Amino acid sequence: MHELANEPDPDVLVHYTSDNVCRLILEGQDVLLFDATTSNDRVERLHGIETLWSVLDSAWEFTLAEAESMCSTIDDPTALGLHRIHRVGRLMRRHLLSDAGTLGMVLCTSTAVDDLAMWREYSVDGSGAALLFNRIELSRSVRGRRAGLFRVLYDTSQKETVARFLTVAVVELLGDRGASSWTKYIAEVDRCLSRREVLTAGLLAVDLLSFLFKEPCFRYERETRLIHLAVPDDPLETLTTARGTSRRFRRLSALCQTGRALPIWAVHLGPRMTQSPEQDEIVNICRARGIPVYASELPYRGLDAPVDLVGERLQELRRSFDEETKLIREFQSSDPETARLRYDWIRDHWDRLNDEARARPEEGAE
Repeated sequence: MHELANEPDPDVLVHYTSDNVCRLILEGQDVLLFDATTSNDRVERLHGIETLWSVLDSAWEFTLAEAESMCSTIDDPTALGLHRIHRVGRLMRRHLLSDAGTLGMVLCTSTAVDDLAMWREYSVDGSGAALLFNRIELSRSVRGRRAGLFRVLYDTSQKETVARFLTVAVVELLGDRGASSWTKYIAEVDRCLSRREVLTAGLLAVDLLSFLFKEPCFRYERETRLIHLAVPDDPLETLTTARGTSRRFRRLSALCQTGRALPIWAVHLGPRMTQSPEQDEIVNICRARGIPVYASELPYRGLDAPVDLVGERLQELRRSFDEETKLIREFQSSDPETARLRYDWIRDHWDRLNDEARARPEEGAE
């Protein structure tokens, strides 16, 4: 086993999971990206949709007001132009309601290394394992495949800023805001609206953001998501969970460039993982492939800790305290020479007890 550095590499992303899934990923050198709408929090995306809906609505109202002031001195039929701009905003909001849009296939990772909250939430209460990926290599492996690594946003102002930037960017692309003629601007918007592919990038961006906006209370996760925006023609697979529900997924190997190995930097064993066949297999696979294995240093044992662990430790402390009291009384009743010798013995004895306590392995740690 290796010891994990206190300051992990900033280019490391951690995927917390069970020991069984960790072993399967290591064996197959592949990882699954699941449909985000079937995550362990079914209403998670609702926050992203509602945030985008609100910002898109208010942003387009602002654009309409701005356009109206721009057209106040122009004789052309501005009402038609305002209608076209409003149509773009409605298309983006309608896309959020569509079941036929893109699917977000997601792999959740975190920059939080050996984090107790993450172990308890996503790694079977700390008895699982975690895969540490090289962020740069992971990003390169899916480049150009409608996929990438994106940092989840929790701050409300950041989410609003990003969403507003998207609306402004789409408006700029759909029409030449610097055009001297309002009629020319209307014609440009009409031409773009008649070609659906021009809006594709904007609609994909709306989909993407809906998977990246999370409630501020989840800030502790420090999440970065590998997201693949799948379209209806993409070959998706389905598996049935232990609860009997179906989940669509896409294999990362189907997105990665040919010949690229899964960029696993290390494997981290949870604080409650005990000696087991699964652990042995994980360690053996990693050893064969030169992948470092780290053991968590967190003092969390949950219900796995012996029931009398606290009582046994208190008994040890009581015995040590009683022995210390006895030695002090003997020291106080001795002549100076004997007292000096006993003082030296007490000091050496106490140092030895402290050394033994520091050297004693923690329960369950290797």
